[in-house]
Amino acid sequence: MILYSKEVKKISLPVSRYFLYAGLGFYFYSIFAGLIPSHVKIPIISIPVEFFRGTCAVLITAFLFKALNIFDIHTRKKLEQQIKNQAQSEKMSSLGLLSAGVAHEINSPLTNASLNMQMLRSQFNTTLNDKKIQKKLDAVDRNIERASIIAKELLQFSQTQEAMLYPMDIDQVLDSAIAQLKNKLSRFKVVRLQENLPEVKLNAAKLEQVFLNVINNSIEAMENSGELLIKTSQVKDKIQILISDHGTGIAQKNLAKVFDPFFTTKETKKGTGLGLSICHGIIEQHGGTITLKNHKWGGVDTTINLPIP
Repeated sequence: MILYSKEVKKISLPVSRYFLYAGLGFYFYSIFAGLIPSHVKIPIISIPVEFFRGTCAVLITAFLFKALNIFDIHTRKKLEQQIKNQAQSEKMSSLGLLSAGVAHEINSPLTNASLNMQMLRSQFNTTLNDKKIQKKLDAVDRNIERASIIAKELLQFSQTQEAMLYPMDIDQVLDSAIAQLKNKLSRFKVVRLQENLPEVKLNAAKLEQVFLNVINNSIEAMENSGELLIKTSQVKDKIQILISDHGTGIAQKNLAKVFDPFFTTKETKKGTGLGLSICHGIIEQHGGTITLKNHKWGGVDTTINLPIP
């Protein structure tokens, strides 16, 4: 029983502890039952040995019941989580196929509309200088561009194929993303902390997309001023990337929904709700995790953990 408790320790520490206690109970019971004859009183305290046998039996029963009960709860929770993950996987797969179909259907008329807009512009530029018409054409162009971005995000969301991963320096990928956002970040105080880290297997283009999305979210949350902390470190066998802003934070009721497809707290024209969902999928492809948490002084901590090979 004691040896078995060591094996169970990998699954659940409380279960392992109760099996250990039960094993010790059997050990003491064997002493009181096998080495000390019945009707003998223990010296000094003058208590019959049967009392200690009974106490050991009761404790063994209690510890085994507790261990098996916890083990049953853990097993049930694990099965429930597996069923939930399977249902979510099937749901996401179906949603991905639907998104891909919709994106392809949208792209064709958008391409046609864009080409016709270019032709109209060239005609108006040469035959008529009407500012009102030019403004209307600009508005149509913006909406076509907006629809194209949505179609692109739908295609990215539907792409579930495994990414090719290569050993790389995570800080190089992160610095590349920061450099692309240099103009936007100029309004904020950026604190960059990093250690000498080992290489991790990653897809640079996809991971850069994650960093760009997360940092952009932080910029939008802070509006015009604030501090952005970007930190990379090694925590046990993982590389941890922390992106912490001093923005408005996320309502507690929405924290559990942030990775759901099409969920967004932004205005309709500012977001589709696919950004973080795509990020979550990319990090999963890397065998890592991404979590969002409000911190006490306002703002959000986005933590990404990637395994070290």
